[in-house]
Amino acid sequence: MRPTPLTGMAGKGLPVTRMRNWCCYPAFHFGNGAIVFDLLYVEDNPVNVLLLESILSSRGDIMMDVAADGRTALIAVAKRRPDLIVLDFRLPDTDGIALCRQLRSLANVATVPVVLFTAGQLDVKEGFVDVWTKPVDAHEVIASLARLLPLNDCNG
Repeated sequence: MRPTPLTGMAGKGLPVTRMRNWCCYPAFHFGNGAIVFDLLYVEDNPVNVLLLESILSSRGDIMMDVAADGRTALIAVAKRRPDLIVLDFRLPDTDGIALCRQLRSLANVATVPVVLFTAGQLDVKEGFVDVWTKPVDAHEVIASLARLLPLNDCNG
């Protein structure tokens, strides 16, 4: 999978990118009604982006957009409503908790599930449906995704 730019640079961070998981896209070409979920990952560390991309590839039905900061994430959700939002705790222009509050105030994404992805041991639940910790436990992330984005026929 290779990222393709959606919009310009996100501050000094990464461009907003779309990760295309091609194993599922033929489902749309054949018209079998499979669902592809949109996930927005707000993360400024390219290594963490690659790690989550690798975990998501096991699903085959999730397309990931990446925003490197809070401002870019707010612009992204104004353009396209994701099915799930994953927020890093430490971002260049805000933190994940403050960004979650901002997202909850927007009508178009107020009900979208939000996961906090953090390196620290935080006991934060307000506004979040789950908290994933770094170093990442792939099995934990996959189990959480199965609860939040039910599997469809695309990947068996």
